Amino acid sequence: MSTWKLSGLLLATLLSTTPALSETARTLAEFPAGTFLENLTTSENGDLTVTSYFGRELLRLNAENVQSTFTTLEVHPVSILSQGDGYLIAAHGTSFTEGPSFTRTQQLLHLDSTGAVIDTIMMPDALFLNGMTALPDGRVLIADSIAGKIWVYDPKSKSVAAWLKHETLAQNPDLPSSIPGVNGLKLDGDRLLMSNSGRGAIYTVSVRAGEPCSDIEMFAQTGPIDDFWIDGDRVIFTTHAEKLLAVDPSGNMSTLLAQGCDGCTAVTKRGRSYIVLTTGGMLEGKAKPARVLELSAE
Repeated sequence: MSTWKLSGLLLATLLSTTPALSETARTLAEFPAGTFLENLTTSENGDLTVTSYFGRELLRLNAENVQSTFTTLEVHPVSILSQGDGYLIAAHGTSFTEGPSFTRTQQLLHLDSTGAVIDTIMMPDALFLNGMTALPDGRVLIADSIAGKIWVYDPKSKSVAAWLKHETLAQNPDLPSSIPGVNGLKLDGDRLLMSNSGRGAIYTVSVRAGEPCSDIEMFAQTGPIDDFWIDGDRVIFTTHAEKLLAVDPSGNMSTLLAQGCDGCTAVTKRGRSYIVLTTGGMLEGKAKPARVLELSAE
């Protein structure tokens, strides 16, 4: 999550040799201006569960795209991870718009399959919980966008420990403090991919037996980036701006949507389609509806 101006020179350089795709996105759901759709997960039956940060809700969009409120929370949900018969939520007890005190309210929620909160794990040493991904052993990695750190949470022991801290995960000191550092996390076989919003890049680290085991390397310089999805050799990523972009291992960039993403925050794949969340450009001072978009992944 963040607010920034696009670095036009950098992005124009990255995209100069690759034409935009002539894709049209379909709106699956639309919410009033001021709705901040932040993260999502897909179930095996095609249901989408979406975190609504300021609304303190989890929204549900079923396979037929019928919209409902799955559950209402007392906190601000950031990321969501399916876990067995329920969900793990990384949340802020206080909104990040209410000042620095929000950093003292970081927590994890365990929800059952009905959306009821069955456990809360406070994380007093964390500063800004963001993206999550699960390790093969069931532990969960959680990005901390202000601490420049990745935490690991063990659901069995309900313990939290530092997993990785490095300067490449930290915020960019040359940019406003509102712009996050490490943001999205995705495990891809024996490596972890990590987006850093302030540094405009995706980094990788090798993982062995659930622990980091190599130096951090640059995967791609992307320009503005929020969360992302790994689709084969490409990484599809949101920009918290108008565009949805992709980058391959050689650093070649392509545009999947040239406009209309309106502050997009997260992307996933459902069947043969990409599903994209937008915020209506809320943090950028716009007042457009927040939307759930679908476009072909073919």
